[in-house]
Amino acid sequence: MTIPGDRRSLIHRHKWKVIISVFGITAVCATGSILIYLIKRWLYRQQLRISEDHFMREQMRRRFVQTQEDSLRTVGQLLPVFAIVLNNDDLNIDDLFMDLKNMKNGNEKERNDKKRSKAELWNELKINSIVKVVTITYTISTFILLTRLQLNMLARREYLEAAVTMNVEKKKDTKKQYYITTLINKFWNYNSVEPTIEIDNNESSSAGIRRNKITYINEQAYLSLSWWLLNRGYQTFRSEVYRYVTEEFSTINPRDQLTISEFNDHLSKIFQSITRDILVHKDNGIKMTQIMLPSETELFNVLQETLNPEELQILREDDTVLKKLILEAAQCIESSASNVVLENLVNISYQYIMNNIETKILAKSQKKQTENKDTTVENTSYQMAMYSIVIKDTCQEILPHSPAVGTTNPFLETLDKLEVLNELSSSVYSNFNI
Repeated sequence: MTIPGDRRSLIHRHKWKVIISVFGITAVCATGSILIYLIKRWLYRQQLRISEDHFMREQMRRRFVQTQEDSLRTVGQLLPVFAIVLNNDDLNIDDLFMDLKNMKNGNEKERNDKKRSKAELWNELKINSIVKVVTITYTISTFILLTRLQLNMLARREYLEAAVTMNVEKKKDTKKQYYITTLINKFWNYNSVEPTIEIDNNESSSAGIRRNKITYINEQAYLSLSWWLLNRGYQTFRSEVYRYVTEEFSTINPRDQLTISEFNDHLSKIFQSITRDILVHKDNGIKMTQIMLPSETELFNVLQETLNPEELQILREDDTVLKKLILEAAQCIESSASNVVLENLVNISYQYIMNNIETKILAKSQKKQTENKDTTVENTSYQMAMYSIVIKDTCQEILPHSPAVGTTNPFLETLDKLEVLNELSSSVYSNFNI
């Protein structure tokens, strides 16, 4: 039997061992609980961060797709403007055709003041119709390229803002993870911390609004530069096209017979010559940057056509963003990637036009084809005058004067599906090194 005094002496003798053991067990349990809590919290944050990354990537992907759709819509909305410009530049082939119809109907008195014969009108329609369709091809192809470059460069700004926001959030999470360490550092460095300067929130907000307005106007000015291509720059194409069309078709009379293959050969030579001049032989003085963008001396005149006086005044004060965007656009235009895209756009346009011409020619001569069952498409000849009329109709479809609301443009949709065009847009959208 244990004596009570001995029991007390035993407890007294091992008191510190018991206390240390209890404290150790408590510390281990507490440390384990904290460690498990921190691990769970870290895993939760990692999962949340991965979800946010996926969300941001999906948002960026959707924004990229939306930008390409906006580019197509922008081009489609401005085509009627370009149609008016061409008609005012002596390429109103619809009026020429109406004059010919009036002469055929016996209304030749309306043409007496201009003293042009029917043969002269047909020759003019022949040349102008081909000049117009080829000019449209090169101008619209270039316009699509320019619009893609412009909108993707501006959309990239949103991409950067989103990336910066994500980076800031990550830094906040990192600071929270080391909150205790931060408190300790602040405690030890309290006396050595330099006083910070407080900035008035209202003043900072006002400056930010002003900065955003200046940036917005600079970006709008940048987008308005497409006015140059549609009103001035295209004239370089028109001059080149007229020269080669005259060389190729001047000896062909409106009554001369051509097979579709023969007409295709003539038209193909024109396209090859122009593409060679503007994309291959660049030492001939023709530069795509001069066609697509105004020079420094012409820049202000273009902006006067597209911006109001208040916006012009703001640009005079600060056009840093505009100049930076123009410089980057010029670098993109001069790149080999843009040349490849433009060449592909022109080639697809040419194929589309030839398919359209062939379809319309066969439709107009369907009765004749039915009578001559043994005649094949390859060896059937058609008057040059018929080609001129068909080209006129093709121009109307590609470049409508007043498209109906909700209608689509098959020509633009065909060009918009070009894979290398999307690849170029993607490279511009994600390019931060220019």
